[in-house]
Amino acid sequence: CASCSAGFIALVAGTAPCSRCPAGFACANATAEPVACAVGFYANAGSVQCQVCPANHQCSLASVAVPCDTGFSAPEGSVVCTDIDECAEGFPNNCSAFAVCN
Repeated sequence: CASCSAGFIALVAGTAPCSRCPAGFACANATAEPVACAVGFYANAGSVQCQVCPANHQCSLASVAVPCDTGFSAPEGSVVCTDIDECAEGFPNNCSAFAVCN
């Protein structure tokens, strides 16, 4: 039996063809089950490992990092973007746990 390349899996052990690892999962070992990305991480289809969601992006689906809309912000590893207006000067206690206040 030939083994699958990194980022691919055999849907049925010992059979061809190999399939691309699904988005939202990591397939470092072609013979193991795909591993779902943890909260705050994402993976494109064919990924060997999950990546931390970059700052100013949200990864609520684990399959894609979506940029925050204008006026919103998010620290690295976020699943949601937060309205920057929540952090208006003089109101620092209004910031949510996910807001990045300057």
